[in-house]
Amino acid sequence: MLERFETRFCEIRRDGRRLSGVAMPYNREAEMPFGRERFDAGAFGDVAAADVILNMQHQRVAPLARTGGGGLVLTDGPDALRFAADLPATREADDTLTLVRAGVLRGASVEFRAVAERMDAGVRVIEKAVLGALAIVDKPAYDAATVEARRRGGGGRGGGRVRGAGRIRARIPFGKVLQCECHRGGGNCGRVRFDRKAFTEAEADEKLIAVAKDYAAPLASARKQTLRLRRTDDALEVVIDLPDTQPARDLVAAGGNVPLYARPLFDQDASDFTEAGDVADYSRVSVRAILIGATDRAEGWPELSIEGASPRRRRWRPWL
Repeated sequence: MLERFETRFCEIRRDGRRLSGVAMPYNREAEMPFGRERFDAGAFGDVAAADVILNMQHQRVAPLARTGGGGLVLTDGPDALRFAADLPATREADDTLTLVRAGVLRGASVEFRAVAERMDAGVRVIEKAVLGALAIVDKPAYDAATVEARRRGGGGRGGGRVRGAGRIRARIPFGKVLQCECHRGGGNCGRVRFDRKAFTEAEADEKLIAVAKDYAAPLASARKQTLRLRRTDDALEVVIDLPDTQPARDLVAAGGNVPLYARPLFDQDASDFTEAGDVADYSRVSVRAILIGATDRAEGWPELSIEGASPRRRRWRPWL
């Protein structure tokens, strides 16, 4: 039987190749989708003996650090569980550090399994829990839990614009029938039309991010202005400054061979629409992210363009 693990998000800081911060604050209530919750001090037990891996976006295939001499140290105090991780010189670690500096990845997430809990005046209180893993993620759950990226020896918050892999320009058209996997879902592709004001909330959403394929490959953030949306008469224009990370480089390389598109990843149940025939007309779209990539369901979607970047040439060697 598989163990059920949950995740919670908190703040991180960067200094050189070290990431550190609060993994979980104690005795502090947070609003979760199911209600309010808090952790008792020491809920994770003897963390000094725990075998915990740090990764990006809870992707276990690419660990960044590990307790027990692998660069990850956990410190349990009366007010919080804290961590510090010295990242190795790997591609995954370099990509993670670049995205932290760019403001795309903004927090740390604990992966845990509750062992003992109680209800206290409507608040879920975690008394004991097994700590499964830590991850560097894009969306902290606490308003104050933002990432601070600093250069060793100084530097301000944000660190300036990151030298990236290029710039994406794309359009999400208004009033045009489009194939859409978010409408209906479950593998069934619907047909939709977006009103000119359908993305008003997304235009003002500082938490909005752009991703390649899925949330394990974040590209840009509205908060850091590396993702920008602008409404015109006939389309929502999308501009993305690509970071110098492997997912971004893979997109640039793919763009030379296949058409790529920018599409909104949205929650149908939280959006407003009416249906006539087989077309859903959306007047308001609850956007979760802007998805960049190829698709075999491209009806109506204009192909995006990538500026200021060229795929790296491979040096081919004969088999010996």
